[in-house]
Amino acid sequence: MKNAIGRAAKKMSDKVTSDYDFARKVGEITRSVTRDELMIAFLNERMEKDPDQVFRVLQLTNSMNTAKSQ
Repeated sequence: MKNAIGRAAKKMSDKVTSDYDFARKVGEITRSVTRDELMIAFLNERMEKDPDQVFRVLQLTNSMNTAKSQ
């Protein structure tokens, strides 16, 4: 399954030629049945490479969301 998700992501990326294409592909992934699996696989990959980055980015995102809600 991991290989299939990786191939699908590469195929989608290869077809992006503009900002609009990119935004449309992000929307497709958001509505994808496999988005949860993609997110888990992505976070696991990043945790192996740079766990500090994952925590920094998630903390920053959480802080930004908290600031928006206030």
